[in-house]
Amino acid sequence: MAMTFNKGDSRNLPKVDMVTLLEFFDTNRNFFSSELRGIKAMRSTRESYGDIAIGRVEVGRNSTHCVVRAEVTPEHNVNKSLYKVTVSLKETEEIIEEAMCHGCQGAASGCKHVISFLFWLHRRSEEPSRTEVACYWKKPVLSKISSLQPLKVADMGGPSSSSQSQTTVDTEGCFNEMFAKMKSLEIQNQVTPYLFAPPLESASQLILHRSIFAYKEAQGFEDAEMFQSFLNSLMSPEVCKEIEERTKCQSESKLWHELRFGRITASKIYEAVNCKKIDGSLVESLLGARKLKDTVFMERGRILEKSVLQVVEKQLKIKIEQCGLILNSDWPILGASPDGLNETHAFEVKCPMSIKTVTNYVKNGNVTPKYLYQIQIQMYFSGRENGFFCVAAPDFEKTKNVEIIPIVLDRSFCEDILSKARTFWEKAIFPVLFKMV
Repeated sequence: MAMTFNKGDSRNLPKVDMVTLLEFFDTNRNFFSSELRGIKAMRSTRESYGDIAIGRVEVGRNSTHCVVRAEVTPEHNVNKSLYKVTVSLKETEEIIEEAMCHGCQGAASGCKHVISFLFWLHRRSEEPSRTEVACYWKKPVLSKISSLQPLKVADMGGPSSSSQSQTTVDTEGCFNEMFAKMKSLEIQNQVTPYLFAPPLESASQLILHRSIFAYKEAQGFEDAEMFQSFLNSLMSPEVCKEIEERTKCQSESKLWHELRFGRITASKIYEAVNCKKIDGSLVESLLGARKLKDTVFMERGRILEKSVLQVVEKQLKIKIEQCGLILNSDWPILGASPDGLNETHAFEVKCPMSIKTVTNYVKNGNVTPKYLYQIQIQMYFSGRENGFFCVAAPDFEKTKNVEIIPIVLDRSFCEDILSKARTFWEKAIFPVLFKMV
């Protein structure tokens, strides 16, 4: 159906609340690159930029959709042509269906102009009702700034360069001093493994960026199968058991995060099996790109997980134990972290925040493919023939309702999934890891 656009003002903008905004960023893979997880993305959300960079806002509606268009001034070059940003929403369902920047080089993988406009819409939604109508069909303030002439160093004042004594910095001495201090204080960060490698304990040997360093030192070739054989030789049942015990805190465990680096775990295996790109957002996430701050959905899931498992224990009259990262020497570059285990079952918990997001996990009483892959691999790695997929009600805090779906292990299905995931890892992850060290 054709759509007529009107000038945007405080009366006709769609409502974009924080839940709608976070659901869009959480589910839209265009906004998962490592760059968009950094300071540039945070800067794009700030009011001081968006409110002066955005203008020419217009709104169109038909029976199913609301479309908002705007012009955004590029921050780095205010005299450059403005970018056109379009956001399409389903207002009745409170869903952002699409957000696109036209003409921007980063548009294909999400860009900061879209982020800025979405947060601008959110700020307008949060404003109290106005007594006067505010019109947003106007030229962006930032685009009105004229070019500035560069200031010469000679015009800045102060002593001339010729009057200053020439000094040189002993960069090597400075580095050695810093290196010695870090070593004496036993400082550990992302850099220290490359500066000085402590003797590897058995569990740490299986951290991929360390093991691939040891593999290369042993004159290993760039051969994914040979590297997996090397890893296999380090993975005794005792070491795997030690790792599972030491990582039971999961996301609160430093070792848990380190061992997951570069590995495809059960939560990502569906994406790996179905991924067509070897240099996209999935690879970036497996190699450490992550959100600076967890979404409200992730935070709620962590808070409720123990409470949900307690309800499941009570309903099934069983005891559920915590579980860490489970590794398998037959599949050394994969892993699984169920939310809980008992003698016979693996348990996975999901905590959707709304009725519409419940269908992300369960449809018509069946677990959706992505999460079926996850719990099947969790059962396979933990040696359980059965599992329970537990979905908390959106109002769990009040009702304590949990849908508990029994799952039976399909071993041949799992081995097919694992083989495909390994093929993806060999093509997409191993070459990057090998070049890192």
